[in-house]
Amino acid sequence: NQYAIDLDGSNQFINCENDSSIKPTAAITIAAWIYPDNWDVSAATHIVSAVHVGGWNIQQAASDRLYAQIKSGDSYRNLQTAALTSYSGWHHVMITFDGQYARMYLDGEAPTGSGVIASVDIGSSGNAIQYGTGDNNVDVLIGADPGALTSGTAGTSPFPGLIDEVAIWDAALSEAAALEIGTKAIDLTIDWGNYTNSGDLQGYWRMEEGTGSTVADSSTNS
Repeated sequence: NQYAIDLDGSNQFINCENDSSIKPTAAITIAAWIYPDNWDVSAATHIVSAVHVGGWNIQQAASDRLYAQIKSGDSYRNLQTAALTSYSGWHHVMITFDGQYARMYLDGEAPTGSGVIASVDIGSSGNAIQYGTGDNNVDVLIGADPGALTSGTAGTSPFPGLIDEVAIWDAALSEAAALEIGTKAIDLTIDWGNYTNSGDLQGYWRMEEGTGSTVADSSTNS
């Protein structure tokens, strides 16, 4: 892509609102390309988030890891990479949940190293993603944490850096698909190689506007 969104880490974020299509309950994949201002951070910043008394998020944690949560079976299922203080430049992060297994991918592969939690098995299939009693309308934000906030209000824990190609599917993508989209610049509205999930794409923010205050959803669901 020619452009990406450049966030200042203070009060900038994208509000994708709270349509149920981008907050599926049976299965989900969330992915983004990121270029943080700093990989060595002292406070958590949120990359993509729909978390409040439930839901899910991907964040840059204070432990210098990429960290993710998905709530199902009345508990948050936590995933994390190793510390990434030696990293620089662009990297791709993705999480999936199929009703039993939550998984994380970094640059198309399961992360490795000290302290990694690359997958979590709930122990049974058919578990729904829980968005929280009374809080199902919490907005999906790119670049901040919505917390209890809805309908365009300001987020917290803002992310400083570049974010691009944020996508949400209502299916758990395969390892082969993760490798395909985590290592190549492809149009996710079109099936390509081992990526065959264009029909499951529910939200796709390509950040190609270059200017202004509005970002288009390039999925057919927009």
